[in-house]
Amino acid sequence: MLWTLLPHLTACFVGEGVMLLDLRQDRYFRLPASLGSTARQWLEEPSDAPPQALLDLLERQGVVRAGDPPLSALATQIEIPEMLEAPATPDAFGTGEGLRIAAAVGSAWIELKTRRLQSVVLARRRWRTAQPKLGDAVTRERLAGYHRARRLVPVAKNCLMDSLALDLWLGGSDLGRHLVFGVTLEPFLAHCWLQSPTMILNDNYDHVRRYTPILRV
Repeated sequence: MLWTLLPHLTACFVGEGVMLLDLRQDRYFRLPASLGSTARQWLEEPSDAPPQALLDLLERQGVVRAGDPPLSALATQIEIPEMLEAPATPDAFGTGEGLRIAAAVGSAWIELKTRRLQSVVLARRRWRTAQPKLGDAVTRERLAGYHRARRLVPVAKNCLMDSLALDLWLGGSDLGRHLVFGVTLEPFLAHCWLQSPTMILNDNYDHVRRYTPILRV
């Protein structure tokens, strides 16, 4: 379960802690233990007004600013599906398809180098709503072919960049797919992957299940 508190602010429970993601500042942070139980209670049973101590902290941290809408708590349930087994023989791609994959990786790399996380997320949401609702079905063979071609692109792998690139390359396929950001607490780690309702598209379940989702795009 994750909660959207403001358009740029999400939260989740990780163990006994409460983690926040502030897209506007490209920042993850954990609520102090003294505030954690109060915040958890409000998130689980939101009242009309959030705890004043939480508001005070977020204002001091620059998370809540003048002109922001009131803090609220909208819950979203994120299910992490198991990845399908890889095919024995992935599809082969021609030169044109390989170039499209390379272009998608390059586009994602440039996007992350020139935009802040909030801008990346907003742009991807707008792009997704503009895509055709129907497209080619994504099969295990097609995904395996993509990942094989990706190894030929001379850009170091990065979970967010590669999730953005794969999402862009898939285009309008009718999957209801999402980028999912997840975190662990001790040690703190952040991760991103692309999933559809039925499968993880660029990772494996045993790895992804270690992370608690904190944002879905």
